[in-house]
Amino acid sequence: MKSLRWNKRLLKYLGIWPLEIYDPLFFFIFMYLFLHCSLTFVNLIYYTNDLTEIVENFTENVLFIMTLTKITICRVNRKSLGRLLVEIENNLIVDDYNTLEKKFILLKYTKMAKYNFLITFISMTIAIGLYYIAGMIPNIKIAIKNSSLGYTLPYKTRAIINIDDTRVYFCVCLYQMLIVPIVIIGYVGFDCLFTHLAFYITAQFGILSCKVREILNDCNSFRLNIKTLVFRHYELIRQAETLEDNFNVMILQQLMGTTFHLCISGYNALVGSINQDGLIPTLFVSYAFSILSTLFIYCYIGECLIQESTNLSNAIYHYEWYNISPINLKMIYICMIRMKKPQQLTSVEVKLG
Repeated sequence: MKSLRWNKRLLKYLGIWPLEIYDPLFFFIFMYLFLHCSLTFVNLIYYTNDLTEIVENFTENVLFIMTLTKITICRVNRKSLGRLLVEIENNLIVDDYNTLEKKFILLKYTKMAKYNFLITFISMTIAIGLYYIAGMIPNIKIAIKNSSLGYTLPYKTRAIINIDDTRVYFCVCLYQMLIVPIVIIGYVGFDCLFTHLAFYITAQFGILSCKVREILNDCNSFRLNIKTLVFRHYELIRQAETLEDNFNVMILQQLMGTTFHLCISGYNALVGSINQDGLIPTLFVSYAFSILSTLFIYCYIGECLIQESTNLSNAIYHYEWYNISPINLKMIYICMIRMKKPQQLTSVEVKLG
């Protein structure tokens, strides 16, 4: 799958692709982000009485903390995520998609994963890149005019060295520039890994619904087919639960962190518009589009998983079970009970969808 290959490339740049963990690179990125977040909080101490500075500081730091949390979760859950990825790769057998309906379901969800990757990556790159450039523009003007005004860093961290010298200042800016690809790759890469796995599992529930009739219509191997159906359903349930166990904390962070971040970013954009800074509202719109699209896809995936797992139960129910023998009817009844509860993704007991 194309989106999975793109996702693999992104996470490998941070050393956290579950099947190819590279600890030296991960620890370097982790320490860099941790140091950056620490310096932003240190800088906050010096502006405790300035509401505007506090809001601007939190506007930046919330995103960095969310990114740091995501890459850490990916590193900690590497084994279970790796096993899930191996299972998915092993299940991608072309012969299983032998009808147009099955192919349509698979293509539908894989295209959604690909489009989500492109939209999220492009929108986040524009938002983060514009924010860094906006922080650099006033200082470039100061350097060109050879003004006596002091330089300010693109990101509001506490400078541990004197940045009044132009060469030192631009060296520090180059150091801070590294935060741009780290945030884009870490934030987008982890979100897209979740959406890809969730879309795949959802597609498999839909495909299993299509298989119900062709499995149960084979009277000569009815019990064997029921056994195959139950095992495949159990496997999908286990994969969905593994996905939820690995991502429920991250989903909670996404819901709570994004809500808080939108509020303070919106306040910052309003202040910027009052101060006639036209670039700040533009930055807010681009960033809001990026994170709101991510929130939408989270909720959409949760709803799709509920619907497809419910459709599987309905497919069993609408089968002509009243025409089969009492012994086989008991097996159908057991399957219906097992499939009665739909699968869902939760954020620490808060259902998505």
